Amino acid sequence: MGKMSKYSWIVMVIAGFALLTGCAQESQKAAPAEVVATASATDSSIIFKPGYYEDKNLGFSFTYPAVVFSVEVDKKIHEVVAREGAQRIPACTVRVLDMPAGYTLENIPEWIKKDLKKMYPASKRHKIIETNMIKLENGIDANYALLKWRYQGSIALLTAYISVFKDGKLITSNSTSVPGQPPVEQLTEWAKALKVTQ
Repeated sequence: MGKMSKYSWIVMVIAGFALLTGCAQESQKAAPAEVVATASATDSSIIFKPGYYEDKNLGFSFTYPAVVFSVEVDKKIHEVVAREGAQRIPACTVRVLDMPAGYTLENIPEWIKKDLKKMYPASKRHKIIETNMIKLENGIDANYALLKWRYQGSIALLTAYISVFKDGKLITSNSTSVPGQPPVEQLTEWAKALKVTQ
């Protein structure tokens, strides 16, 4: 009987610990806005809340539909925004890094294509479908590019990129999905939500 009580007590302690650990993990998953608010409080130059990112020091912002891009994912190198839809696509990211040597705004899609291969080594068939010099809403020069590629060599994807040079940095925003879901025009509109001050 004494042994049974001892084992029961051990089982109860383990079960209680598992329950507390699970609750702590759930509360961390359920409160990304609180984590963002804390980060913003320590660095007043960055505003990051559902649907909006702003870097006041560098002078740019990015707006995205939080309902569509509802899942925050682990950021890859140089990413400041990394969001996905509930089914992993569509996805959107914003990256900030030093301007790549030897590239101009006109030929930056070639660098993006090479960088995409490095970021996703198993990807294949990277092709620039379209590229144009455009102006953002406030007249800032930008490059628009549409790339077609295969994630892990088999899943066909389209990615719309907007690229801007600002104060020695390359800022890119992009949105990715499978072809036709949503249409290219929607992918482009999401990527063009990048705003840069002069």
